Amino acid sequence: DKIETNDIDIIFMDVQMPRLDGKKATQRIRSLEGKADKPYIVALTANVTPEHKQECLDSGMDDFLSKPIRVQIIRSLIESYASQFNLVESTQEEIIAPGHLKLIDTNRLEIDFEGFDDLLVQFIDIFLKNYSTYLQQLETFIAEENFEETSKVAHTFKGIISNFQSVEIRHNIEELERLAKSKDINGLKACFNKTTSLVSKLVIEINELSSKLTK
Repeated sequence: DKIETNDIDIIFMDVQMPRLDGKKATQRIRSLEGKADKPYIVALTANVTPEHKQECLDSGMDDFLSKPIRVQIIRSLIESYASQFNLVESTQEEIIAPGHLKLIDTNRLEIDFEGFDDLLVQFIDIFLKNYSTYLQQLETFIAEENFEETSKVAHTFKGIISNFQSVEIRHNIEELERLAKSKDINGLKACFNKTTSLVSKLVIEINELSSKLTK
């Protein structure tokens, strides 16, 4: 509806959404009169496989960014588009410092959200309000051996947690998602126990970060 009534230049399109996913939404946008080439549509997804990327591009999207989203990359992409430069694929590296004991890489967070503390506060608020619900859903679906719903919840939870540069938990949730897809119930139960322990530690660190930001 917004596309039909507004002259929008660029869309950051979440790929996995309820009812209408990002690929189908893009196809519908491209089918609108005068929207074959504009707006510029960028996929946002935690699935970084080459096959998934190609599916997004085949649906009519123009570019592809993997979660966790980096503020600098978003800014750079917008500036490049606005300046009529050719957009190139962005790459993201995960660096784990030797002896790094904390779950949150605060140095990377400060770099990624420089000048955007208010956005980081929003991410924190979303996480603190919803993490227990995701854990409850995972526990319920695993107990029911509902592997499809377990995979979906894990995928969404991974995207939220990834915003905090918590590589260890992100990899743990990715493993949870993989085990759900392979229907490994014993592996799922063991991985979920580790997940709850890690998330408990993450909540403590995020609350500390929140206090620092809101002083």
